[in-house]
Formats: sequence, structure tokens, C-alpha cells
Amino acid sequence: MPALEPVLLGEAKHFAYFQAIRLLRRIVRERRGDAAGRPAAPMPIHTRPNLALSFPDTDVERIDKAEDGGYRVIANFFGLYGVSSPLPTFYTEDLIDETSKGRHAARGFLDVLHRVLYPLLFDAWLKYRLSLRIVEERDAAALRPLYALAGVDVRTARDAGLHEHALLRHVGLLSQRPRSASGLRALLADTLAPSTVDIEQCVPQWLPIPDDQRTRVGARAHRLGVDARVGERMRDDGGRLRIVLGDVPGPLFRELMPGGDAFRRLRFLARLYLTQPFVVDVTVRVRARDAGPARCGGDAWSRVGLDAWLGGPSAERATSPEFRLPTSLFDQARPHHAG
Repeated sequence: MPALEPVLLGEAKHFAYFQAIRLLRRIVRERRGDAAGRPAAPMPIHTRPNLALSFPDTDVERIDKAEDGGYRVIANFFGLYGVSSPLPTFYTEDLIDETSKGRHAARGFLDVLHRVLYPLLFDAWLKYRLSLRIVEERDAAALRPLYALAGVDVRTARDAGLHEHALLRHVGLLSQRPRSASGLRALLADTLAPSTVDIEQCVPQWLPIPDDQRTRVGARAHRLGVDARVGERMRDDGGRLRIVLGDVPGPLFRELMPGGDAFRRLRFLARLYLTQPFVVDVTVRVRARDAGPARCGGDAWSRVGLDAWLGGPSAERATSPEFRLPTSLFDQARPHHAG
């Protein structure tokens, strides 16, 4: 950015006004080392109209560097004097005559108003350009309406271990109804790269029938073809899915185990995206070359049923632990074996 300053000062007419202000603000921020999340100091950038009545061919007449390190932009529009002034022309003529005599009091008074008017104009132009407010201005308030479309608060995403911008590119997915397996796969594949993600739908499961809903001949649930069921459980094909993560590197594999950072992100995204109370199983297929044998007292490869093997794991099932993902705030993750 320092190399851009001479270009702005020497070739100001080649820049549109708002582009010039954006670049000057960025130069000032980098020079001061402004940190994100802290209140920004006032920008030493002031705009005044060009004192002339000739027809302008550009927005910006010139940019001067002030003695205090700030910048003075001479604009050809939106002023109380100059060719585009809403006031009668004789006001500008009087100011030109005053300047020719070496006096600047009247123009200085109007420039006090310009110090407020031009920043307001820039703020109005910037207001609905959310990408500029987020990336360049580091305006945290601009994130809230975008996260509202996703149905989540930015602080909640941070608590789950996600970068504050991580979900913005998926707002379209999160705002769609109904939700789909392809949408969940796209969301997880981006967050858990370089692993591959596959979603197995309609995984069958057996659900117990509550005692007060079981068939009792002559009492309840005994109408054939309507509500009669034989046995103490029934098969369900619509309430369970399986997330299969493949080709998982060793470090990411350990983070995906219950309690890890990647596990927290996976749980958060599943809770966020799934609007129905699904039972979610997760199968993690680690790269065989990255898996290590169990070591007593070690902090890795030591959880029975998840990442502990005797010797080097070689069989596909040995390197693919499965656990049930807690999709409720009151659930706990636990190893699970498909049956």
C-alpha cells in the first residue's frame, strides 16, 4: 500500500472519489496499525470542493498531503460552492474573488460544514456495501444481519471454534428450506477439508415401542392395518443418518474425536443445519499410514473404542471408529457400533 500513495497524489484524476477515499483510509489504517475490534480513531482525510466554475471531467481534482500526515481531497462535486453547488453562482464568484485577494475566511467557514458533509456522503455510500464494511472497515456490526440470515449469532460461531467469517459463504445454504443431504455435505466438506464427506440417508434403526402404546388385544392398538404392531420395537428408516468422513489426516482425526476442536465444529454445524431431530452417527476413516498403535499413558491413540489399536491398524474397520453425534444439548458423544 505505501507504493500506492505516490500514484494517488500524482494521478488523482484517474480515481473515482469513493475509490480514492477507500484507498486513503486503508493507507492510514496500515500506517497507524489499527487493530480489528477496537474503536477506530478519526481519519485525517478531509474533502473540500474545487473552487472553480469550469466543467469537471473527473470526480477528483487532486489530492494533497497535509503537514500532519493526513490528506486533503479536492472534489468536483457535492459542495456548497463550485460548479455543482446548489447555491446561486454568485456565492462561488464571491469566493473566487476573495481568494484572489488572499482572504479565505468565508471559504474556511463553508469547509467546516464540508468536513461533516463529505464523510456523511461516504458513510451513506458504504452503508449497504456489507463486504467493504466487513473486510476493509472491520465493522463487526455488519456481520449481524448476515448471521441473522444463517440463524446464528457471531459469538456462538466463535465459541464453536469457527472463524467469524467461516459461515458467511454458506448463508445461502443455511437460509434454504427444506434442508438437504447435499447442503450438509457441502457445509461439512468446507469446514473439515481435506477430508472427504459423504452423507448416508435413511439408515435403518429399531425403535422401542413404549409400553402404553403396544398392542393389547381388545384394549388398544389392535386394529389391523391401522395401529397394530407385533413386538416391542419397530423399524424406522427416516430418523437416522450417517456422516462418513474419509481420508482423514492423523491430526484432524484426533481433533474429530469427542472433546476435540474439530468435533466441536462438527457438532455445532450438525445442530445448526439439521432442523429435524435426527439420530446422527459419524464414521471417521483415518488414513492407515497416519494411525498409530496405542501407548499406555500417551495423550493420543489411547481411547478404547475410538482411536486405540493393538499394533498398527490395517483392516478398514479398525481404522474407522464410529460414534453417535450429540445433536441435543443434553446428549453426550459415545462410541457406537452399527447393528
